[in-house]
Amino acid sequence: MVQCPECKTDNKKPSRTWKILDEPNRFGVFNERGVGIFQCFRCGTTFPSVVGNRQLAIVDANKYAQLNKRITALIDENTKLKEEVDVVSLQAKVDALEREVSALINEKKELHTKLSRYR
Repeated sequence: MVQCPECKTDNKKPSRTWKILDEPNRFGVFNERGVGIFQCFRCGTTFPSVVGNRQLAIVDANKYAQLNKRITALIDENTKLKEEVDVVSLQAKVDALEREVSALINEKKELHTKLSRYR
């Protein structure tokens, strides 16, 4: 919310907005600012205020396309690696469960042997 400079009342919506671009710096980065004109609903004062700001960069189209391809390849590689990690962790769990089952089977045999002695 934007405060009125006269009465300090919070105003929610501008009556009009537009975008302003700064000059790019030496790295090709510039700011895009959203400017809004507000009219205070309490005192009627009309005043401007910045309603948004973001940084943009000028990039060569070929370089941008290369970066997009590289990002897509990295996302695919990341997905495959996650799947492999899941398989490895699941295999480790399976191995642990198999060892536990073997131990339980051996314990069952021992208990049956002990029980047969008492019969």
